[in-house]
Amino acid sequence: MKTNRVLVSILLLLAIVTGGFAMIMEMPFDKLVSESVIIAVASMKSANKQQADAQGNAKLENTIVIEEVLKGTGKAGDEIVVDTIADFEDSAVFEPKTKFIVFLTKATDATHYQTTNMIQGYWPIDEKGRLAKMGTGKTKEQVIETIKKTSKK
Repeated sequence: MKTNRVLVSILLLLAIVTGGFAMIMEMPFDKLVSESVIIAVASMKSANKQQADAQGNAKLENTIVIEEVLKGTGKAGDEIVVDTIADFEDSAVFEPKTKFIVFLTKATDATHYQTTNMIQGYWPIDEKGRLAKMGTGKTKEQVIETIKKTSKK
């Protein structure tokens, strides 16, 4: 009986430890801002699923439309392609008909971008103008203020 409890405890501990490795390490907010080459309010135009790579991950090429640039180059109306991983827990999933703040870095393809630190770089804006998911508790004004602070360094 004691052996069963020990075995169950070990299996439970292993499940907790290995499950933790699948999650992203959250960046401090100022680092998220400083490492992003573009930060913008945007919306999704389209998503095209690509063929799976050698590891079995299918890439999504998301075309987003910039509404307001907070940091970086570009202007309202510009379209940017953002690569994400399809069906991957920590990858950003751009939702249709939703505005969001997106934090972007350059992808390996010189014409594409990726969200900074995967899901952490995608903050949906709800119908009341509040930031959701990893942006919960923050405001657009805080993002702008942090951009100003980190660009002075």
